[in-house]
Order: sequence, then structure tokens, then C-alpha cells
Amino acid sequence: VEAGLPHKVVISLLHTGKNKIIAGTPENGIAIFDENTVDGVFKVILNGENGVALKNVKHLYEDVNGDIWASTSESGVVNVSSLYIESDFADKLPGKEIEKYVKTFNTQKGLNFNKANYTIQDREKNIWVATEIGINLYRGERFLLYDENDGLSHSLIWDILEDTEGNMWFATENGVTISRNDKV
Repeated sequence: VEAGLPHKVVISLLHTGKNKIIAGTPENGIAIFDENTVDGVFKVILNGENGVALKNVKHLYEDVNGDIWASTSESGVVNVSSLYIESDFADKLPGKEIEKYVKTFNTQKGLNFNKANYTIQDREKNIWVATEIGINLYRGERFLLYDENDGLSHSLIWDILEDTEGNMWFATENGVTISRNDKV
């Protein structure tokens, strides 16, 4: 299926709880394919044209509210409201109005680095963002940074996993680090 994709290369895919396939591309943002429709076409919902620059969408994650978190190589992390994703106007809003539904978290907004590799939500509804220079923990107000000074085996974080006991596991450039009770 290529119809409607903003770029022929797709870097990341996500299957949402509402039967949508979201595709992240290297240059032109994200697009949605709705399995509930019969047209078989992706609809571009975020690209540079509507005010949200999304380049190199490396990872897509759906949180418990149905919001999508896009980890990018250049723009940090972009949070897309489920209201926007489920709407009929997602591909039609101008830049200023889109800000109600889409939030960009980058170095200007407290993220430690704009190259985000992975994003996940833990059971406490905190957002964890893996970057090339540490872990960012977002509790809804600001980011807390964890790096080698806090006990990470390396600051380059590739992946994050929460185990059944609520411990966070970080795949690093130098092995695995486990965080228990927000302590690395």
C-alpha cells in the first residue's frame, strides 16, 4: 500500500487501538491508514506544510489516552492528540489551530536533545524519552534528565522497556541499565 503516503520510504509503523496504521517517514511526517475504510489510501496528517516539522520519524508510540508520540531525529518528540487523529479535519487545519492538538517537545521545551530514539509511557503515565545523550522523564510539567552521571551505563539510549514490576530497562551503547523507583 503506497497510495497517499507522503514518501516512499517508511521508517516506523504503529497499529493503534482504533484500527489505524500510522506510518512515519524520513522527510514528510506521518500518515494514517484507517482499516475501517475501504478506500485503501493513507491520509497525511502531519508534514511541514501544516506547521509541524516531522523529519525522520524513528519510533511511534500510542499512550493510554490514544495519543501518539513520534520520536524523531531532528524535531525531538511530537505528541499528537487522539482527538486530532480521529478527526475528519486532521489533514486540513492551518498551523495555528493545529497547536491545540499537536505539541512538540524539543530542546526549547526542556528535552535534552532533539534526536529522540524511542518513547514509552510507564504504568504511572509518565513519558520516558530515549535520546543519544540520556533518558528524559516527563511527568506532565518538565523533563528530568538521567545520564551517565546518574548511573546509566552509557548515555546513548536505543530502547526502553517496562517490566512486570514497573522497573524501566534501558538498552544503551554499553549494555543494559535498570531503573527502579525512578533511580538509575
